[in-house]
Amino acid sequence: AFENFDVVLGKRISMARPDVEKKLVDDMRGGYCWEQNTLIAMALEEIGFAVTPLMCRVRWGKPDDTEEPNTTFTHFALKVATDSGSFLADV
Repeated sequence: AFENFDVVLGKRISMARPDVEKKLVDDMRGGYCWEQNTLIAMALEEIGFAVTPLMCRVRWGKPDDTEEPNTTFTHFALKVATDSGSFLADV
């Protein structure tokens, strides 16, 4: 589940894999896309998939930006390579 309590409370968010696993699995909390997709990447890699992290821009409801970008790279998703091709994974 999405959660931003730490941000609201001014706490630092660690992206170290053991910290992400502890927060989301052991402590049963939610997190940002960065944390959730890191955990999914860990699981996919553990079962043998090649995972490439992707920095993304959220475009929903935004006007065309062919002249210049009007959003920044604030989202995190994954490209997962399989025998059938590459797929986008995003929690």
